[in-house]
Formats: sequence, C-alpha cells, structure tokens
Amino acid sequence: MKAIICDLDGSLMPPSSGLYVSEKVKEKLIEIQKHGIMVILNSARIIQGVYPLAKQIQMDDFGGYVISCNGCHVMNVKTNETVFEYQISKKDALFIWQICMKHGLKPGISQPEYMLAEDFAIGYQLDRNNCEVDYLLTRIPKQYIEGPIWKCCISDTKEQLDACFEDVKSEIESYCDLKVIRSTPTMVDIIDNKVDKTIAVDRLLNKLNIKWSDISVIGDTNSDLGCIQKAGLGVTLENGSEACKDAADMILLDDKFTTIAYAIKEGRRVYRNIQKVIQFLLVGNIAEILTLFVATVFNWETPLLAVHILWVNLATATLPALALGVDPASKNIMKHPPVKSGTLFEASFISRVIIQGIFVAATTITAYWIGVNIGSHMVGQTMAFCVLALSQMLRAFNQRSNTEPIWVRSEGINPWLFVSFGVSAILMACILFIPVLQSIFHLTTLTWIQWLIVFGLSVLSMIQVEAVKWITKLISYYKHKRQSKK
Repeated sequence: MKAIICDLDGSLMPPSSGLYVSEKVKEKLIEIQKHGIMVILNSARIIQGVYPLAKQIQMDDFGGYVISCNGCHVMNVKTNETVFEYQISKKDALFIWQICMKHGLKPGISQPEYMLAEDFAIGYQLDRNNCEVDYLLTRIPKQYIEGPIWKCCISDTKEQLDACFEDVKSEIESYCDLKVIRSTPTMVDIIDNKVDKTIAVDRLLNKLNIKWSDISVIGDTNSDLGCIQKAGLGVTLENGSEACKDAADMILLDDKFTTIAYAIKEGRRVYRNIQKVIQFLLVGNIAEILTLFVATVFNWETPLLAVHILWVNLATATLPALALGVDPASKNIMKHPPVKSGTLFEASFISRVIIQGIFVAATTITAYWIGVNIGSHMVGQTMAFCVLALSQMLRAFNQRSNTEPIWVRSEGINPWLFVSFGVSAILMACILFIPVLQSIFHLTTLTWIQWLIVFGLSVLSMIQVEAVKWITKLISYYKHKRQSKK
C-alpha cells in the first residue's frame, strides 16, 4: 500500500467535532506514515479546516497532501504549495451573493486568509468550530475578494433552506458552470462543476504516479463513493451511506480509525497463511504424482504404496499445515500491496509450487533409485518414503516466508510449527522402528549410510527453497538498480 486517503467528518472523527482527531487516531496515522505510507486528507471542508489536522499528524514532516473544498484545492503539506485548483470567478461569486440576498439567505465566499459572509448564520457558526478561520462580515463583498475563490457557501435555518433550495440551485446552475450541493441541513456548498473528490484524487494520483490499486480509501458519504469503488481497499463505517456499504471492501462496525489498521493486518495475515498452507500441500501432492508417473514411464516397480501416500498426507502434512494456518503476521505485512479478490493463485505462487514439487519428486526418485541399487526394492521404497515425508516436515519451516531466509524471524516464532514437527517425527519413528508397524507399511530397517543419504536428500529440498528466495531477491535488486539509474 502506497497511500491512504481519508475523509474527515464521519470517518476519522465524528461529524463537526472540531479541528483535531483523537490521540489514538493521531498515533495510528503517524505510525502508518512511519511505515512509508502516504496520508492524503480528502474533505469538503475549506483548507483552514483541514490543514491544522494535517499538522497534528505530522504530515508536514512526512509529506502528504490535503484535498479541500470537495476537490477544488489540492495542497502539498510539506511545501505549502498548491498542486492544482479549480477556482470560481469573482463574477460568479458576486452573482451567487446577489441570488442569496434576493431569497433572504446568507451568502459566504471562501478566501485563503478569511471567510467573507453577509451574516454569521447558524451554518457558519457550526462550521467555524471545524475551521481555523476568521469571518469578515460585509454587505459589499467586492472590495474584500483578494485571493482565489475555491468555494462559495449559503447558510440559513433548515426551514429557510428547505423552502428555497431548489429555486436557488436552479438559478445558479443555469447561469454558472458550478454545482450546488446541500452539504448539511443548514449549509450549501457551491464549487466548480468539473470537479469532485474522485476527480481530484485521480488527478493527484496521476501526478504522483500511484495506481488506484495501491491505495486504501476511507469515507462515509456518497461524495466518497467513487474513491471507495476505485481503491485497492475501500473502507466505510457502519453509519456510512448504503451506497458506500455496497461498494466497500470493508465495513467498520465502529468509528475508530485504529480498527482499520488492525483489520487490514489481520486480513492480510489470514490471506498469506491460506497461501502458505495451499502451497505446502500442493507441493507434496505434485511430488507424489510425479514420482509415480516417472516410475510408470520407466516401467519400474512402484516407489510408493497407497498406504505410504496416505500416511504422508495425514501424518506428516496435515499437522504442519495446521501450524502454518496460525502463523503470526510478518512485521513487513503492511508494506505489501493491497490484494484483490481472485488473485490467490498468482503467477509467482504457481511457479513456486511447480518448481518445489518437481524438486521434491526428483529427490524422492533419486532416493528410490539409490536404495534399489545399493540394497533392494524394499530398501528403495523405504528411502523414497522417508525422503518424501521428511522433506514435507522440514519444508514447513521455510514456507513461512517466500522472501525472507529461514533464519530470519520477521514473523516471530511459531511454537505450533515445532510441536507439529515433533509429533510428526514421533509418528514416523513408530512406523519405521516398531516391527509390527514396519511390516504393515511394507518398510525395512535402513543402515546408517542409507539414513545419511535420506537426511541429505531431505535437507536438499530446504536448500532449494532458500536458493530460489536468494536468486529472486538478487534479480529484484538489480532490476530496481537499473530502474533507479533510468
């Protein structure tokens, strides 16, 4: 994930609850930025209602962007530079003022340093709690308009706005290329017709060369709907609009932003663990199939009996697979890109399964061939069975990560993996060294040299996985190096 885009009122904080988020939300947003994830605040508020929050969560240090006025103004918080803007002309702003006066409503014009208004109406009183801005009350706005106009407003009582909103909206939109939005019962916002939150985010992401699939979005109203639909991970709240709930990948049952980070982390952990388990089991199944296929092609006696395959699947594969299913999350899991549905069997996953399956089959066949040549068919069969089972048990340890070496514990220790290995080893010892069970499974006692070969071939499967990780990392490093030079 490269960025998280956050709506304010109703998402990061209760609606109209002031300038700043709670300490818990602040800490989480700072933690997210420490992990290299950019924060972009996306709000209907004027810039003076968003910028103080950006400073609170240290976006001026980490870097990030503020999208205010429903997308009309985008600012780089670190440099305080305007990235792009959609302005309302002075002529249109004065026309809106006249229309409001005609209907007995209270107009407002946003300015970079203050808010122009005809009267301090109820909507402005409520809005001032959410904005670090002074109001300049006047009946002659023309002489006080000095900077760009990103948004005009209309405020009055709910009853007054209900009575004349549609008429005012029609008059303004028929004369100006603007859109009129009833944002609250006592407030109307007027912005450029060519922009909204989604258009602004899309334009900013293009400038930053970030894909929609690499971001997460949290919002609660229909103005956030487009962003939620396009994002790699769209999040809304239980009190969000029905449209947002239908479009979201995740619905939070409370209004605590801290829940998002935990939910994303836990969801990724479960997804990665499912991949680990499937990869682990498929490799064993491919190895079994290929071993029997090669024996059939060369007209050999069967290297593995049905009881051997059943034992491997039930005793030495099931327990480690269950342990992998409860593996703790990697420390780097929040740096992974968002996962879209239908991508469980990605290309790299399939290639790993096939390569590992072929290698384990090769070591199993080699064990059988050596056993037959230095002993007998039963010796070969016993060695093949031991290599297949031990490879499965040992491979569970380096299936925990597809990138980190087995000795790097970025996921933390998984005690259940050691328990599963111990139980599987005891079960294997029972059928290999207890004469009655040895006879039932058609196995024989091996010499120390034969055991040495078995352990050597079994460990090779672990070395192969680690070698592939190292080669993949090396290729990725040189690719990144070449791209950096360009």
